[in-house]
Amino acid sequence: REAPSVIVSKGNVLQQLLHNCLNALLDRLVGPRCLELKGQRNDFNEYEFDPVELLKMTAEMYVFVSRADKDRVQKMITEDGRSYKPKTFQRASQILKRENMIGGDILKEFDLFVQQLNELAASQEAALANITIPDHYLDPIMSEIMEDPVLLPTSNNIMDR
Repeated sequence: REAPSVIVSKGNVLQQLLHNCLNALLDRLVGPRCLELKGQRNDFNEYEFDPVELLKMTAEMYVFVSRADKDRVQKMITEDGRSYKPKTFQRASQILKRENMIGGDILKEFDLFVQQLNELAASQEAALANITIPDHYLDPIMSEIMEDPVLLPTSNNIMDR
């Protein structure tokens, strides 16, 4: 709440916050493995773990950083192939509405953010579906576009760093 513009101004900080913290946390709280948390409820009080409050704070953090630079935030989220899933964000929005976890304005902003985020992801996916990438630009192990290709000295293979 206090300094989203500072977080957004530092690209690596924003990426770490989104990819390693918020996206992964949201995926764990409402994603496919969320039911695993229900069986451990007896430990929640002992460790002061409140998944409801955590979900609320996560949604608020998305809203606050998106207020500072929505386009950049949404682009970075959709680039996270590990934790970003449109269904996860939709489910988080549904849970927040159903349980009345956050106030009306923040909830409306989060809903709009999720809707725009999922539309951006769908348009990016459609654009990539029409592009054929030559094999020599793809990492031979991960089959992803190489961002920092290096030539391995002993095998003369080119791989992403």
